[in-house]
Amino acid sequence: MPHQPLHLDLGTRLLVQAKFGDRQAFDQVYSMYGRAVHDFLARGNGSLGHHVLEDLVQEVFFRAWDRCSGYANEASAKTWVFGIARKVAWEWHRQQPPSMPLHEQLSKQDAVGQALVNRERAQALHDAVALLPPKQRQAIELVYFDELGPAKAALMANCNEPALRRRLADARARLRLRRVLRDEAGD
Repeated sequence: MPHQPLHLDLGTRLLVQAKFGDRQAFDQVYSMYGRAVHDFLARGNGSLGHHVLEDLVQEVFFRAWDRCSGYANEASAKTWVFGIARKVAWEWHRQQPPSMPLHEQLSKQDAVGQALVNRERAQALHDAVALLPPKQRQAIELVYFDELGPAKAALMANCNEPALRRRLADARARLRLRRVLRDEAGD
């Protein structure tokens, strides 16, 4: 006999009630997890139309209702419902004609999103470096942007290497502080 936890979350308690035919309890399970299941299915299937997603959500909860009499309380209600959602999504994908593999679609979406994030970060870094004192800005530009080693960068900056390293350390500290202040401000 599986171990029964003493404290069950609300969703699990409702699913146990639904297991014994309580339709209102199951409706509450749907209310609790329906949107999350929709979002879960949409994440992996961004190209699906609204109606197809709604059909898949309905299929998930139809199966959940159909199978809740066999719910063994070995997992939370949320885990159990999302297990059904994964199975429904997998079966739907298996029935579709071959197209671009899902991992390639996700890679494309990730690449576009990452490019936007990288562009924003690069602009924010450029703006922050522009606000540094001139000697610190020069040290950052020589070492990080021009990719010179500290010895060569020191020669270009007309200073010795320890002075250049100090400028770099001070510049990095200012940039970190500026980032912390920006993050705290919510920008």
